[in-house]
Amino acid sequence: MFEDSLDLTKFRTTLKKVIENIESLEDIHLDGLKDEVEAAFENYNYDGEDSIKFCEKWESLENGKTYELCVGIDHEDAYELTVHVKVDNDKATVTNVL
Repeated sequence: MFEDSLDLTKFRTTLKKVIENIESLEDIHLDGLKDEVEAAFENYNYDGEDSIKFCEKWESLENGKTYELCVGIDHEDAYELTVHVKVDNDKATVTNVL
């Protein structure tokens, strides 16, 4: 009656879940921050597109500063999220996602 194994890769992640995933990022080393944010988009796509685009600011983060960084699916109609990040001791913590 029920299948023994269920392929969970067929289930799609919602944008709300992506935001929750990004908001949960704390004390991430700067060199791995983009990878962690990209992982937060796992199983999410917009109109079949799943590649992630980052604004240029992601490449030049400095200690002791707070940033507003943009990220989203690389599709002209997809939402672009604004990620608020605080950097201390070469580690980043996400404080808010809009």
